[in-house]
Amino acid sequence: STLSTLRRIDLFGNMLGSTLPAGIGSLTSLDLLDLEENMLSGELFTAELLSLTNLRALRASFNQFIGTIPTEIGLLTELRQFWFAENMITSTIPNLIFPCSDMVWISKLPEWPITP
Repeated sequence: STLSTLRRIDLFGNMLGSTLPAGIGSLTSLDLLDLEENMLSGELFTAELLSLTNLRALRASFNQFIGTIPTEIGLLTELRQFWFAENMITSTIPNLIFPCSDMVWISKLPEWPITP
């Protein structure tokens, strides 16, 4: 794919309304995915998203994503920023996320427990 070397996607604040595009998993060099402040919906943690092993920053706050945070997020060992506040994600953060990376920033709703 000609986009396989793409490293950053910044769609912050564009009022996009859709779901994660099929084929996002083919962006194997992606290290930043900023989807904040749009109207995106559907599952955030698709198998394709979880295959982006070079991802260092996932910013998805202020959308309408649904679902839970799967334990497979621990496979994203390069992930340092994980922002997902103000969505409809209904789970706690899996403990696996902590030993698998040097996480420096997690943005979440205050009532959700984080237990390393």
